[in-house]
Amino acid sequence: MLEVTRLIKGFFGPALDSLSDRDYNLLYEKYQLQTHGIKPREAKRSLEDLNPNARKTALSRARIRLLNELERQLSLADAVLGNDHLVVRDALQLLRSGSMLRNGRK
Repeated sequence: MLEVTRLIKGFFGPALDSLSDRDYNLLYEKYQLQTHGIKPREAKRSLEDLNPNARKTALSRARIRLLNELERQLSLADAVLGNDHLVVRDALQLLRSGSMLRNGRK
């Protein structure tokens, strides 16, 4: 499991960078990513404009987009590396199981 965690961690930055400014900043705020040396983005719209229900929905969608991007990147790695790197397949299985999301996917 440690190898899977390390692998996902390596794909996390690029997946996070692929998100919109709003999604990125919602996740940045929620998970206090500044403690990991990650900086917020300049957003066109302030997150303070969101009411609590809209913020909850937007955060849920941002999580899903992040996990979908992680899955996309890992699928590409799997296609390139194939059976030589079973840890990639283990990471994909973990993502697809929905265990990384409280509310499931889709």
